Amino acid sequence: MKTFTGSFLYITLLIFFLVIPKNHAQLYKLETKNSKIIYWGKTYDYLIPHVGAAMESAFAFHKNYWDYSSDNKISIFLNDFSDIGNGGAMTIPRNMIMVGISPFDFTFDVMPANERFQWLMNHELTHIVMADKPADSDIFFRNVFGGKVGTDNENPLSMFYSYLTTPRWYSPRWFHEGIAVFMETWMSGGLGRVLGGYDEMVFRAMTKENSYFYQPIGLETEGTTVDFQVGVNSYLYGTRFISYLSSVYGMDKVHKFYNRTPESSKFYAAQFEDVFGTSIVNAWDEWVQAEKKFQKKNLDAVNSFPLTEKNEFTDEILGSVSRPYFNEETKEIIAAINRPGDLASLVKMNINTGEIKKIGDVESPGLYYVTNFAFDEANNRIFATMHNQNWRGLKTIDLNSGDEEVLFDYIRISELVYSKSEKAIYGIQVFNGRTSVVKLSGDFKNVERLYSIPFGYSFFDIDVSPNGSLLSGTFANTAGNQKLMIFNLDSLNLGKIDTTTIYEFEENSASNFIFCKDGKNLIGTSYYTGISNVWQINIENKSAELMTNTDIGFFRPIEISKDSLLVMEYKVKGLKPVKVKKEYLNDVQPINYFGMKALEKNPELYNYIPQPSSELNNSELIIYEGPYNTFTETDFENAYPILEGYKDFLAYGLQFNLSDDLVLSRAKIKASYTQNQLLPQKERIHLSLRYNFWDWEFNAGLNKTNFYDLFGPTKVSRAGYYAGIGYTHNLIVEKPIDSKIKFSFAHYGDLEKLPQYQNVNAGFTELSLFAINYHYSKFNKSLGAVEYEDGYKFSANLETAYFSKYFAPVATAQFEKVFLVPGIRNSSIWLRASGGRVFADTKTSFDNIYFGGFGNNYVDRLEVHQYRNIESFPGRKINELGGKDFAKVGFEWNLPPVMFREFGFLAAYIRFARLSLFQDNLITDVSDEMFRSFNHNIGAQLDFEIVFFSLLKSTLSFGYARAFNKYIYPADEFMISLKLL
Repeated sequence: MKTFTGSFLYITLLIFFLVIPKNHAQLYKLETKNSKIIYWGKTYDYLIPHVGAAMESAFAFHKNYWDYSSDNKISIFLNDFSDIGNGGAMTIPRNMIMVGISPFDFTFDVMPANERFQWLMNHELTHIVMADKPADSDIFFRNVFGGKVGTDNENPLSMFYSYLTTPRWYSPRWFHEGIAVFMETWMSGGLGRVLGGYDEMVFRAMTKENSYFYQPIGLETEGTTVDFQVGVNSYLYGTRFISYLSSVYGMDKVHKFYNRTPESSKFYAAQFEDVFGTSIVNAWDEWVQAEKKFQKKNLDAVNSFPLTEKNEFTDEILGSVSRPYFNEETKEIIAAINRPGDLASLVKMNINTGEIKKIGDVESPGLYYVTNFAFDEANNRIFATMHNQNWRGLKTIDLNSGDEEVLFDYIRISELVYSKSEKAIYGIQVFNGRTSVVKLSGDFKNVERLYSIPFGYSFFDIDVSPNGSLLSGTFANTAGNQKLMIFNLDSLNLGKIDTTTIYEFEENSASNFIFCKDGKNLIGTSYYTGISNVWQINIENKSAELMTNTDIGFFRPIEISKDSLLVMEYKVKGLKPVKVKKEYLNDVQPINYFGMKALEKNPELYNYIPQPSSELNNSELIIYEGPYNTFTETDFENAYPILEGYKDFLAYGLQFNLSDDLVLSRAKIKASYTQNQLLPQKERIHLSLRYNFWDWEFNAGLNKTNFYDLFGPTKVSRAGYYAGIGYTHNLIVEKPIDSKIKFSFAHYGDLEKLPQYQNVNAGFTELSLFAINYHYSKFNKSLGAVEYEDGYKFSANLETAYFSKYFAPVATAQFEKVFLVPGIRNSSIWLRASGGRVFADTKTSFDNIYFGGFGNNYVDRLEVHQYRNIESFPGRKINELGGKDFAKVGFEWNLPPVMFREFGFLAAYIRFARLSLFQDNLITDVSDEMFRSFNHNIGAQLDFEIVFFSLLKSTLSFGYARAFNKYIYPADEFMISLKLL
């Protein structure tokens, strides 16, 4: 025990004096009456008072409307991690809103272009209220556990505790997003997706194409994977359904459905039936019929005037499409596309034959815009952005040779356009929440900032005139009004701002506008009539002319001849390129908006606008402003009973959780007891502590337990004590790349079995382990995929054990490669190779590396496909095979998943099933001919993903493998496992 005490004190002191005082990047906080705003550094503290005012404005509305109050201040974490603005909310264990401060993506006008921080607070606070507001029973259990309980896959009983404390969190995404979008629209005075042209178009297209309308279960299974909009379908369907309910039943019933009160039901579906007197499924069917009837009237109205004739030169549906460019010499359009079953890519498409040629992959694509790029026709090259989900980089692609050159790893530029006359790139750069017009010229290695857009305003869809004298773009103000503007580039390059407003679209959008070849006009699209049609704006006289009449929607027009345009026509499965003639129309029929029915039924929606944040007094708003320290801010979360397995026995006890608001400092403390006379007294008490602080992790314990050891066959519980420390350093953090290195040290005492191998006796009592783990992966997947389908991973581990005055270094490495099977959607093949060696001869169990088994427990929390691990070998018993060194290669084929449209109930359903086939080959003792052993296996695993209460995902797996060896009888292994959470 002396060794344990010494190690424990040493590591504790190391943590205290070397780690904790270093609070990493400085965080700050600003507190208002109802919020705690946490942010990095001082670079965007100019935003903080405005965000605080927006939050208090939205909170006052929700407090009054929903009779809501929060037990603690709502944390708001402002960050600049991405070049595209975003938001998110969570209520467990505490209420927190995450806000990405960059401007939004306005592609196809899916998002409204009004002031983004007030919009985000309106939306995200709706989520907080819906999930957090408690009834009496929720309050009781929160008091019992000391707070709201989050799910912990190490202790799956936590999912029951979590549901008891926060039941409405466990509702489907359409439930949450439907009311959030609905409220956000009316809190913005009707500016939002309830009255949005894009949403209207989606359901009009579905009606015209007689497409399937997903039911509530199918929406969460097949509906979020099958088409190019994936998870956005939850927003689309949820918003329409809530609009329908409010228009038929009225806002009082919608309010009662969502409001958590003492008499309300925990489960959302039961509450729905209590309020509306019918099931969700029946009401959903009623909405679908009403939607179809409404959209048929719109279609009939639009068709009262002749529709624009289309030349459909291809049957290809491209999914989402970037801004296209036309190469007159080759008669090809160049664009980035992203569609289900294929990896996002840059392509060339012949406008006469429809033939598509791939240029290259687009890594981490945007959902609608895919990527940003500019075309230099003279040099036949592309300037394209990289890692679009984080801070964008910039590269060039030579279309003749295919060679790529990275110009910037990080430049944060989008909206790229190329000026032929200047041989320069113009773009929009985002930094610290602000946007600027910038220019790159010469060797394209220097960025020149030309104009900073006023805060709160947006400028997008830019283009350069053919003669290089003008820069156009859409300018949106804080009220969401959009207008076309042009900059005089000669003046702009001299630091002078010379702008002209070409056309104001009042309360409508102005999208995709680019210069015509004559330089006198701009063509683009607008939902001016409720449908996205092509418009031409004359620069000189500032007049607008309608060029198309479509009943669904046209986007991204480009000139391909003097009398023809190529446009992207919206289809249910994505955008389809078609040709249309240039013509000018006088009469078209506008459409009606489904959301207006809600307003007609409930005129009080006019009054849903909260007090403007600009009217709040900032001097009275701010209560405190100063540093935020993750260590000192660490506070109690909750505590609850646990059941654990120790060897073959049951242990019962308590778990205590602590954390700061950002969960950068978190502690998990467990204490349990095994009351069984078969165990020695010293093994009946079980203690463990895990503390994470930023990149550091500290572990200590006595007689380690594990819930899943109750089921087996894999067991990780061990007798004895341990203490360890680890540090993980992220080398590259830019999607899709994940590169990191981890250093760890641990000491074990009173050992019986090796920590790594449950069936291998230690032969000694004291053990110290030092390890270095390196990981590098670059994976991609297509829309609708259930896991990665393209890319590779390399991992290497160096571990040194010290025991009984011996050192035993062990090195292992593994390389994995995966690629899509051509022609088979979401089917992938994995190839794996691994090897390793023990560099010691201690005559103990540490002289070997051991293999065997699938590795899955009957009830488990680890990766579903554990047969992929280096030390797994299905068909043989756990740790049955061993050797001083080894080489292993494997093959795996994942068949396409079968997505279930409706298989289950609202509270529990099966999302998909997938079959995987694998084959492994293992050589142990490679360097020793006498003991060398060749082992082979072949097997299959069938997985069913099951979802409980909308969010609790589990996987039921069945596996079989047969193992072969020239000198040993073949062996079979059957596996069944339920992975929880």
